[in-house]
Amino acid sequence: MPTISVIIPVYNTAFFVAEAIDSILNQSFKNFELLIVNDASTDKSKEIILSYNDTRIIFIDNEKNFGPAYSRNYAIQKSRGKYIAFLDADDIALPNRLQEQFSFLEENREIGLCGSYAEYFGVKEGVWEYPISNEEIKCRLLWGSSIIQSTAMLRRNVLIDHNLLYDSSFSAAEDYKLWVAISQFSGLYNIPKILIKYRTHPNQLTVTQLTEMNRNKTNIIVDQLIMHGVEIKENDFEILYRFINYKYQFSLNELKRLVDIYKEFNIKNKIDQAFNSNVLEKQIDVRIFQACYFSTSKCGRAAFKLYKNNFGYSKLRLLDKIKFFIKTLY
Repeated sequence: MPTISVIIPVYNTAFFVAEAIDSILNQSFKNFELLIVNDASTDKSKEIILSYNDTRIIFIDNEKNFGPAYSRNYAIQKSRGKYIAFLDADDIALPNRLQEQFSFLEENREIGLCGSYAEYFGVKEGVWEYPISNEEIKCRLLWGSSIIQSTAMLRRNVLIDHNLLYDSSFSAAEDYKLWVAISQFSGLYNIPKILIKYRTHPNQLTVTQLTEMNRNKTNIIVDQLIMHGVEIKENDFEILYRFINYKYQFSLNELKRLVDIYKEFNIKNKIDQAFNSNVLEKQIDVRIFQACYFSTSKCGRAAFKLYKNNFGYSKLRLLDKIKFFIKTLY
């Protein structure tokens, strides 16, 4: 029986898929199965996959295009490993990726989902360094995904025991929704090492479905706020959509509503203690500061006063205080 089941969904990635497959077949950790799901590709992806002669590969050929969530779910049901690892067909796993995550999960039984840092290349280049600890990741999930899909390895029993799968109705954000669900039952962690190379290119879903992804992401965040007792009103979605996606420049009334939402959330959390209060308050403070700072051209000193009276103005560096005040004079 394989210890790890690696799942790669494939749709029209003929230019990249061989690199993804090779990066798994050449892992230092050897006891794995590789489930490759061809999601009715119309290019040469299927031909490339079938050119491999490796007994660890399990080929699944969808009769029509169902999308990545369906493909991953189907592969999960067919998988046999104690752990399940994911890789997108346009990304590359570094040779020690499986070994690093396997060793970590074996030694930390309270962690059900493990990610890592990632180097991105292609159209854009750099390194993604997401929060490491469970407390930081859980709070960060209130703003968006904090584990990269291609770095994720999880315990299969976490999915089975709690009947969790990807939700295809949350297109381009289905991984984020699953991480939030897992966080209700198990710890999360990001290994502070680069274990995958994430390819950036014009045809990836995070580019072609950006608007839909951002709206689905906002829905997930709104659901979390409601789940933790915050009352969300009819007009709050658009305010939160802009807030979460860094589209600042709010009116004073919109800023006041944001302050009310997150003050209420802080109060609820002090009662329920669902999140580490210090980490949560720090993250909320940073985001509200940004919203007020970049909205001063619309509501000037009122935005400054709103932040000063409700959040961590006293903890700001002197230089930030000066910059903030100067913006109120524009």
